[in-house]
Amino acid sequence: MTTHRAERQRFSIGYHLNSWDLTGLPLRPAIKFLADQGFGWFEILAFTSLSDQYARKYMQLGNQAPMGVTTDTDILRRYALLSEGQSEYGIKLSSFYVNAIFTNPVAWPYERDVLVGLTR
Repeated sequence: MTTHRAERQRFSIGYHLNSWDLTGLPLRPAIKFLADQGFGWFEILAFTSLSDQYARKYMQLGNQAPMGVTTDTDILRRYALLSEGQSEYGIKLSSFYVNAIFTNPVAWPYERDVLVGLTR
């Protein structure tokens, strides 16, 4: 008897919050919305200052205000909110997107440290 590919699937489908995030909308309602739609996973921008700079330069998001400052408490509060998505709504963070140039030798040490810091 042949097993169909769909029957062999061993993963659940997630959804990204990048476009929601880039428009500046609050994240808690977005995470709840995805959980209410039955998604078990989500991915999102890490939103470090390097990612913000990259998005402003290359993603053609229209006219943008001057780049703000991302403090350590800003980023830690963001990560706490993402973690609370699991405890409050049962949806888990699957991955971070980190926008990096990779080919700029001046920025690369900073980008590399961000990547290492997030994966450790």
